[in-house]
Amino acid sequence: MEPKNKMTSPLANKETLTYWRQRLQKASYSRGGKTHQVRHWSIKIQHQGIRRSIPLATASRQQATERALAIYQAVNRFGWQGADSTIQEINQSSDAKSSNSPRPIRGVRTNNFWKERLFRRSYLREAGADYPNQWSVRFEREGSNEFFPSGEQSQEKAIRFAEALYTEIDEEGWESACKNHPREFTLALFWSLNPITSTYATMLTHLERTLKPFPTQSIPIRRVLIVEPRKEIADSIRFWIPQNPGFEVIATTADLAEARRSVDLENCDLILINRQSQTSTSLALEGWSSTQQPDPAVIGYGLYEDSNQIFRSVSGVNHGYFFRRRRPDQLLAPVSTSAQDLPFGSIVPLAVKAYFQQLFEEISHSEATSQLSLLTRRELEILENLSAGLLDKEIAVKLRISNWTVRNHLKRIYSKLGIHNRTEAVIQYLQK
Repeated sequence: MEPKNKMTSPLANKETLTYWRQRLQKASYSRGGKTHQVRHWSIKIQHQGIRRSIPLATASRQQATERALAIYQAVNRFGWQGADSTIQEINQSSDAKSSNSPRPIRGVRTNNFWKERLFRRSYLREAGADYPNQWSVRFEREGSNEFFPSGEQSQEKAIRFAEALYTEIDEEGWESACKNHPREFTLALFWSLNPITSTYATMLTHLERTLKPFPTQSIPIRRVLIVEPRKEIADSIRFWIPQNPGFEVIATTADLAEARRSVDLENCDLILINRQSQTSTSLALEGWSSTQQPDPAVIGYGLYEDSNQIFRSVSGVNHGYFFRRRRPDQLLAPVSTSAQDLPFGSIVPLAVKAYFQQLFEEISHSEATSQLSLLTRRELEILENLSAGLLDKEIAVKLRISNWTVRNHLKRIYSKLGIHNRTEAVIQYLQK
């Protein structure tokens, strides 16, 4: 008898229902000192280095299996953001009214419930918020946190905003909330992939009613095309790119196919493309080459909750990582001083290398050492989750340790860093 080929086994084939049936999960939560299991199934899917937990909005294992396979196929074909519409359609078809938006348990949304989900975010001023010291409310979506600035410095008013936003999501859906309210996101441009070099900035989505026209500049400029499927994200990037001296946006498109139909490549120096939603960038760019002008530079970017999520999204890098936080009007700093009389695509690698090399030299001459190096691996893990806005009990559940163990780790972290509270710990960690 011939041995079975593992590659053809249903358990190893992600295109089979059997594979996904074995990977269905049910999340749990703690309340009143007891652990409860939610009624509906969920699934974890990893694609392009990003791992997400997706609710399947059904208690039927068969139906959950079918939905998991459909979502996997959509993610594999279109990327994470390209599959958003498929995930929404699946959730909207549920008999038990659900969506890919957060679902706090009804009856327990007290003031204390919302206070645990209110945060003063660190970079709203850089993102252009009118009130930098305002409260933001955290919602969980597809395993990630989404932060909506409330516009309120009063905690009581921020709680009313959070409750109203939850009601809107519950009744109108996630897309309505995104259309009517700005939310925070971190955009990272990846200049090179091995080593990883990236500049990143915190931004707020721009609402259509507040969007400004394309700015124009009198100095020589590089022309930029933005490829982004979500309009509110594209509008925000479109607003900030011209704030970087020497650049203007000539167009935004939902995908490369649309760009190919509507954009004159010979009028383009730089293509910024969402690498999480475009899975075949090089293939899609075939046929764009111009015989009259050099090809544009193509730089991929990603959308994340914060800098920690950026780091977790990349893997398999042998030559190191270098991430640098910038203001949104400094995102293109690595190439902002490039010679205007040379083809942009050819000078980007040299400009990026020179930019980050200078930073390495500055670091090598610095005698300062980070106090974070004093922390153990577990203490850094605790601090990372703390900076993501998790409560002690949420960290305990995630790391499978007790609340007392979390608190003991925090005491040692405070002692080693010479600080006194959670806020100081998070600030020091985020400034790493």
